[in-house]
Amino acid sequence: MSIPLDVAERRLEILRAAALRTGYTIAPKVLHGVLRNLGYVMAMSTLAIDIAVLADGGLLDAPEEGGAIRLTDTGLAVARGELHAPGGGTPTPGA
Repeated sequence: MSIPLDVAERRLEILRAAALRTGYTIAPKVLHGVLRNLGYVMAMSTLAIDIAVLADGGLLDAPEEGGAIRLTDTGLAVARGELHAPGGGTPTPGA
């Protein structure tokens, strides 16, 4: 089953947003606002699902519900376009 492009792109933006933060760490509420500013309007429950999927894929560390998430080394590589992960989207050159 393939993941819709908008979902993959949104998940990539989650990784990118964390990659721009000190320590590659971001709180879900802050992340929700960042995504909204990028045009990805969604419920917090949808964001929680995306975070769980990315954590299950080894791209994020999400220690507890509502706690700050942190990129893993693999998640950082995906955010930078150095690796591709299923469901995480792929950055385009110059993006």
